[in-house]
Amino acid sequence: MTTTSSTARIEALLQTGVREEVYPGAVWAVGDADGIRASGAVGLLDPDRPDEPMRLDTVFDVASLTKILAVWSTIGTLVEEGKLDLHAPLGTFWEEVAGYPLARATAHHLLTHTAGLPLRANLKNLYGTDPQDFRDGVLHEALHRPPGVAVEYTDRAALVLGYLTENLSGRPLDRLATDRAPRPGADPAEEVWVHYGFTGTGMWISPAQGRWAVLLTDKLRLNRNRVRLTEIRNAFRATEFTSPARGACLKERVRP
Repeated sequence: MTTTSSTARIEALLQTGVREEVYPGAVWAVGDADGIRASGAVGLLDPDRPDEPMRLDTVFDVASLTKILAVWSTIGTLVEEGKLDLHAPLGTFWEEVAGYPLARATAHHLLTHTAGLPLRANLKNLYGTDPQDFRDGVLHEALHRPPGVAVEYTDRAALVLGYLTENLSGRPLDRLATDRAPRPGADPAEEVWVHYGFTGTGMWISPAQGRWAVLLTDKLRLNRNRVRLTEIRNAFRATEFTSPARGACLKERVRP
């Protein structure tokens, strides 16, 4: 349970990051399956505008956290409901990719970054901004290599999985994810699970303790040095997930 003293420690920790110009500002929250238990904001929204403080309702680009909050959680529920076979080639049940190179890949390949998708970024420059053109470009382009050959991280995998969930559920991904976002408390695992976003965001979930924590920063505004941000993230996590009874942090599994 977050206390007044731990809230003060969090605020002091994050203010240190502002002073050291790790980020201009940060927003944090901790909670459980019933909602937010504590939250706060420090620093500025924009270092060039000192009269605009960071706010609790500031909208962040959460970057790769969408993979966990939206894509992976919805894929998991579709598997549990028997609507998706992770090892079935996509082209055998998804008409939109049948006959295209992606048809050979499976959802398991996409989840493990082994689908052989192209590694190029700047997708807007490749496919434009029309939603259908963009979707066609992502789903129909040639593969970089055959599925299952190598592990190569690419954001395209999350895009394809998002389109797949929409196809199988008949609902937009944002609405589907709202209903199926992960909630801590049901899994007896004893780890703290963490996922980071490129823009400086981070999320921790502990099923064993039935709680979660989120730290949002805009580190790209000032620099891309990850060392100090990593130290601040670790200290933030230790504040919320250290077990007083054992005096040690729970084991943490890091996902890229």
